[in-house]
Amino acid sequence: GSLGDLKVLGLSPRASSWQGFVFSAREKIKDIFDTALPARESSLLQAIFLGERGAVEDGLALAFQRSGLAHMMAVSGLHIGLLAALLWGLWRRFFRESWGTFVFMLGLVFLYVAVTGMRPASLRAFFMLAMSMAALQLNRQKDLPIAIALAALATLIYQPLLLFDLGFQLSYVATISIIVLAGPLSQRLAILPPYLKELVAVSLAAQLGTLPLTAYHFNQLS
Repeated sequence: GSLGDLKVLGLSPRASSWQGFVFSAREKIKDIFDTALPARESSLLQAIFLGERGAVEDGLALAFQRSGLAHMMAVSGLHIGLLAALLWGLWRRFFRESWGTFVFMLGLVFLYVAVTGMRPASLRAFFMLAMSMAALQLNRQKDLPIAIALAALATLIYQPLLLFDLGFQLSYVATISIIVLAGPLSQRLAILPPYLKELVAVSLAAQLGTLPLTAYHFNQLS
């Protein structure tokens, strides 16, 4: 857990400093939650914001799983998207859009990805965000299938064995399902108000796409 321990593992001093910084930042955030909140609420927020589910009570974790909300206790594309939207909104309000803004924002988002453990879903969201923002800066059209393919390639170059990781599989299957199914499902939900129709269509598309994987790995449907 210390910087000295990281050097024993054979990492370069530069890598050890980065790992030490990320570890310290993560522990500092956890300490803030522990100091400000009761244990139960602190563990829940650590799960939601950091993906730290180890301290969450078994009963609470099971309730989230059975209700289909277990994804809220893991850092995902939703977290990355919300953070990016917040940063982009603040930056556009107070500063001029530029490549400097683009790089600075991506740096902050990547720091959050690193602090939360470089998980497959957050890496996928980060790479897709980077490509979408680059397209915006270059006045190019976004191409979601190409973006998700390049995100998967970049993630697997970083860590090839993630191909067999359930989090990687769920993240990409859910995203592809949303791209392919959300539109047709939205058309079939015309009876609903527009804002609700889109929300239900996206959620249903992700659930349908990941259903075979969750049934196989968890032996239950939710």
